[in-house]
Amino acid sequence: MGCTCKRVLFITGLFLMELVDLVLDWYFSLQINKTEQEPIRSENALQYSILSFSIVGTFTFILQLLALYVDGKKDYSQMTYSTAMSVISTLFEDLPQIMLAAWVAAVSSESEKTVMKHQQKRLDCYSVLTYSVSLKMKIRSGLSRSKKKDNF
Repeated sequence: MGCTCKRVLFITGLFLMELVDLVLDWYFSLQINKTEQEPIRSENALQYSILSFSIVGTFTFILQLLALYVDGKKDYSQMTYSTAMSVISTLFEDLPQIMLAAWVAAVSSESEKTVMKHQQKRLDCYSVLTYSVSLKMKIRSGLSRSKKKDNF
């Protein structure tokens, strides 16, 4: 069975969401390293944790691309490896990043009100991330249902 237009759109969307996730991870790490806020600068564990999970995010991105390639060799009939990598990426990279963003928010809230505006920008980026993770899961479940219909 050939690769349908719906699958091509799904795979392209998945790739783009993973790429945006990777860019946001590194952007978050860069912003934390550039910040002038003393409460955040003094939290070395926070800075190293964010950097670590940005590196983990890079590895999961590469593994996601490999999973898409392997699934492509199987004509994208099951998407087993991509689905597994998506779950692994969500659990071991996205969720910890969200918790780290909450840690940044907690540390930042001790600062002045002007700092709150910058904090909101960071949290807005991660709101997009959490939305993309939930959207990715909805798309996956929709594709699984459509594959079952295609097989009958």
